[in-house]
Amino acid sequence: MKGRIFIVSGVSAAGKTALVDVVLKRRPNTIRAISYTTRKPRLEEVDGRDYFFVEKRVFLRMVESGDFLEWSEVYGNLYGTGLDSFKSIEEGKGVVKIMDVRGALKIKRAGIKAVFIFLKVKKATIRKRLRKRQESDIEERTKAVDEELKAEGEFDHVLVTEGDEGMIEKNAEKLIRVMDDLH
Repeated sequence: MKGRIFIVSGVSAAGKTALVDVVLKRRPNTIRAISYTTRKPRLEEVDGRDYFFVEKRVFLRMVESGDFLEWSEVYGNLYGTGLDSFKSIEEGKGVVKIMDVRGALKIKRAGIKAVFIFLKVKKATIRKRLRKRQESDIEERTKAVDEELKAEGEFDHVLVTEGDEGMIEKNAEKLIRVMDDLH
C-alpha cells in the first residue's frame, strides 16, 4: 500500500515544526521530508534532521542541476524540496513536509498528490512566539501574515494553533486526527 504526503504549511510561528515533531513521535510509520536551506540553524536544530543546511553557492549549484521539485527565497534565505523528498510513500510510509505557503502552493500547482494542511494563529501570538525564538525579522514576518492568510482557502484543512507551549500536544492531536481520518 502506498503512503500519503502531508504538506504542513501556514503563517510564521504557527507551530509547524513543534506539531510535526509530536506527530512523528506518535505516528511511527510517518517520516519528515527534510528541506534544504541556506539559513543558519536555530539553537536546537540539527543538520540532516531538521534541514540540510548548505551554503548559498551549493544551493544555487543544486538549482542549476535541477535537484529540486521547488525552491523559494523566504526572508532572505533559500529553501528547497529535493527531488527524492517523497520517495518513502512507495514503501507505505506517510511523509510530512513542512513548508512556507509559497512553497506549498508550488507543490500543489505541480500536481503532486498530497494533503495540504494550513496552520494559523493571531498576529499577537505570532509576535510573542517570534520574540521567544529571538527572530530578528519579526515585523517582516508579521507583515507577510496577511498575504499568507489569503492562501488558506487553497488548502484541504485549516487548523488554528493558538496557545502557549502547553497547547502543543492538544494542537498536535488536531493534526493527527486530520492525518488519521484520511487513511
